[in-house]
Amino acid sequence: MSNIFKIIMLISGLYCCDVFAHSNEQNEQSYWKVHPKTAKELKLMQGYSLSSDRQITAGNFDRGVNPRWSFLHMTELFPHARIDRAAETIPLKYSMGSLNVAEISFSATDGNEHKVKELLYHTSTDSFLVMYKGSLIHESYYNGMNANTPHLLMSVTKTFTAMLVGILVEQGKLDTKKRVTDYLPELGNTGLTGATVQQVLDMSAALKYSEDYTDLKADVYIEGCVFSWSTPLGCKPGPETFEAYIQTLKEKSQGNGEKFHYRSVLTNVLAMLIERTSGDRMVNMLNKHVWQKLGMVDDGYFNVDSVGFAFAGGGLSATARDVMRFGSVLLNNGQYKGEQIIPEDWIKDTRFANALTKDNFAKGEYGEILPGWHYRNQTWVKDSEEGVMLALGVHGQLIYVNQNTQLVIVKQSSQPEATNLNMFLDTFAALDAISTALALQDKN
Repeated sequence: MSNIFKIIMLISGLYCCDVFAHSNEQNEQSYWKVHPKTAKELKLMQGYSLSSDRQITAGNFDRGVNPRWSFLHMTELFPHARIDRAAETIPLKYSMGSLNVAEISFSATDGNEHKVKELLYHTSTDSFLVMYKGSLIHESYYNGMNANTPHLLMSVTKTFTAMLVGILVEQGKLDTKKRVTDYLPELGNTGLTGATVQQVLDMSAALKYSEDYTDLKADVYIEGCVFSWSTPLGCKPGPETFEAYIQTLKEKSQGNGEKFHYRSVLTNVLAMLIERTSGDRMVNMLNKHVWQKLGMVDDGYFNVDSVGFAFAGGGLSATARDVMRFGSVLLNNGQYKGEQIIPEDWIKDTRFANALTKDNFAKGEYGEILPGWHYRNQTWVKDSEEGVMLALGVHGQLIYVNQNTQLVIVKQSSQPEATNLNMFLDTFAALDAISTALALQDKN
């Protein structure tokens, strides 16, 4: 079980610092016995002057219960760039049928049957949306969140980033077979030498980068400081931009293309490639090719470094409905409302990958635990045949796409723990139960 727990931590592994420091209660007993409080009930950021245990800063935003408030207010804590809502918004289609998703039961890891609505409560859910065959059949909000509240997506951001790469590939501006240094020669003295763009996309590049959260001097904390994110030891003098930071990483930990190894820093390298080959800022690219094309109803926000470079590995905040719009375009092979937004070949390549990608995943740290899975274009693929693709982030963020059953689920959360094995397993058991219930409903 310890190996499985490590895998789950790594799957979601972006800035899951201090995973256990504030979660003793949940480690000592089943999380089903814990009753999460809302930000309002916890009195977070309420009243003046704020007491130290209620005040949230850039230094403690992801500690303990603080995500209950901070994940819904990231623009108040960190420098950010705005992604403008679409000039012509596109409404979602609703079809609230006879099936009450919240009442569906599933078997949980504690050996008991629980309902979806119980899971949503006990996993500190902020939003939960279910779209089936193009219609939104369930939408619920908690913890003071509503349809217009932007919420931090953590590593779900990675999949947004990768879809921009796909657009540039189709435009002929970026070739995934070329080396990173063909586009970014300034990285010629780093551990990225020899790595192809595809190897960065699939996280099989050789760059040495420590994402060991038990090591408080790990690279992940130093990188976090570049974007003003917290670190247990505080931020010491060092690189003030991501471009300066990446040039300090000189070593390699494996051969390029040798095996899959999850490192969040590689996604920010993709953002550098996007900006260099497009001649535009990543925020503008996301606005032009995603926000405007999908008719996003609300503004999005990107955490940025001191020169406005977007934190492509995990700094995007967006509303649940807009995240659902993005999930819908993944579901429909890049199409949305009849227009090809993301290249169809790019989505299919993500879903089916190739033998090398699957072999690299099998040789990586998750191979034995997640047989049959692969990681392609910054997206987790559970089942190529069924078309089950996922974007995952710590503290309970996810987009679940099942192309065969035409199902998309969005869950935004503010769990006190960055990762919790039982919450992860129970959430996927609930998703499976929803999928099965919808299929049975159609048969009847």
